[in-house]
Amino acid sequence: MAVTPGFARQAQYRTAFRVLGVVLAIAGLAVFVWGIKSFMGATDMPSSLSVVAFLGGFLVFGIGLMCLQIGFVGAAARYGAGETMPVVKDSLDYLKSGPFCSKCGERNDADAKFCDSCGATLG
Repeated sequence: MAVTPGFARQAQYRTAFRVLGVVLAIAGLAVFVWGIKSFMGATDMPSSLSVVAFLGGFLVFGIGLMCLQIGFVGAAARYGAGETMPVVKDSLDYLKSGPFCSKCGERNDADAKFCDSCGATLG
């Protein structure tokens, strides 16, 4: 019996984090913008509500971004792996293959007949 890694309802959790992240980010940004406008636009001492909106909106916006990060972590990891693995594979193939020249010690391509550096025949 094959066991699937992760949580039992992983897709539902991922969707919930994505939706919650968008809602919190939009609401937090709106409250933050209102708070900063009322805080910066105050001629006298700003009200405590504008200070709480300024700081609380920023906090809620940050929590929304964290929820989005959690919701999209798998997709981001797959994208990163897809972008970096071909480069890593090519680098590894280059390091593993190719003969060294017996005259100058230069590493050459695997299908090279002559040394790229000194022109000596590779054997």
